[in-house]
Amino acid sequence: MASSSGTQARHRSEEARAWRASAGSHANGRSSIWITCPFCGTETECFLWSLAGSGKRCTCGAKHHYLNAVTTRTVPEA
Repeated sequence: MASSSGTQARHRSEEARAWRASAGSHANGRSSIWITCPFCGTETECFLWSLAGSGKRCTCGAKHHYLNAVTTRTVPEA
């Protein structure tokens, strides 16, 4: 499918994997959990309001989402 500029349209494909929560905190109304990234293994503290909103970006570029407890990343084009 060609776009209006005459170039070929590209579709992003994403890979999704379930993340693991290792601990949680509810100090002073700031609920957070520690998530282990399924792609790189890095542990990241994530506030629940951030996960429920736009998600939390990992240092490897993957994005943690609250809905369905998954992490997605863009798959490089072949």
